[in-house]
Amino acid sequence: MDKFKEWFVSQYFYSNMRFVHGDALFDKDGDFFRILAVQIAWEAWQSRQSEFDSMTEALLNQTQLLAKQKVEVDEKDKRIEELESALTQIKLWESHPKNYETNFGSWGLRDFYRDLAEKALRGEHEA
Repeated sequence: MDKFKEWFVSQYFYSNMRFVHGDALFDKDGDFFRILAVQIAWEAWQSRQSEFDSMTEALLNQTQLLAKQKVEVDEKDKRIEELESALTQIKLWESHPKNYETNFGSWGLRDFYRDLAEKALRGEHEA
């Protein structure tokens, strides 16, 4: 009710209605305003207020969804950064670990992974 009165007082027609009706402008009989113009404005206000409330709720839901998606994107960005770091380390791999040749064979495996890492870092990947 207070917001309605604040809005009503801020309208261009308020001064004229206040002059005509005086202090009785917001008087009520039960649930209805005595002045018909005020009652009509109140009913219009109420109908628009329900629309406003539903839009506010929808905005709140969208904001919560956006926050949830931002968290997911941030987590994926972190994983991507970790993978890029690992791929960069593989790309820069110059020598084999100790016992590599006896356990895995040749340098070909290293070169395969280095080439794969370079392609991934450039954004080239097989579809």
